[in-house]
Amino acid sequence: MAGSFTGALNPDDTATVQVNKIANQASAGNATMAAETQAHDGTAYRTVESAQATVTYADGGGVQVQAIVARSLEFAFSGPKSYVLVADPVSRRDVRFGDNALTVKTNADSYVVTVAADHNLRRADGAEIPAFSATAASPADWAGGSSVGLAYTVSGANADPKWGGGTKYAGITAAGSEVLAGSATGDAGHAVTVSYRLGVDYSVKAGTYSNTVRFVVTPTYSN
Repeated sequence: MAGSFTGALNPDDTATVQVNKIANQASAGNATMAAETQAHDGTAYRTVESAQATVTYADGGGVQVQAIVARSLEFAFSGPKSYVLVADPVSRRDVRFGDNALTVKTNADSYVVTVAADHNLRRADGAEIPAFSATAASPADWAGGSSVGLAYTVSGANADPKWGGGTKYAGITAAGSEVLAGSATGDAGHAVTVSYRLGVDYSVKAGTYSNTVRFVVTPTYSN
């Protein structure tokens, strides 16, 4: 910002330039103002007085906005909560069962849904039916009539393509494995369907076997 004198001057006149500089005025705060007085000495105008002062420069004001968004997570699980299966190594070697729908709604930076069993299908004396050998990292085709163990598959619009639209399976183990993963879901949420399969042969001893399978969603927030 600068000011200057304009107009006609006589040699005896004195011109006062009130402001010729305000520095640091880009933002609110202190700035430096310089002023000088000039007089004509018969030949030219000369500076006879100059001064500096500190002035406060203020802008038009501002508003600071801070928004705190609360963490939120909804996990819906629907479908049967208990299954009783009848299998045998002759006519019921391959038993398909169950459809459980899972829906996640969250504003987390990321989340993962895992499934885990407390142990393999186990008989009272400790005999077990193992988990299907394939893992969630690389689900495999089910060989009907020859595959043995407890397994699951995932289908639906939000299912990872590795599940082959519900045609590839992974074992349900105590270590747990991934069912669904993603990030902030939007209001519609992310939904999949989990289906199960049990295979037996003559290596599986007759009897009643049981376990408990649980689904857990774990969100991760960066702040």
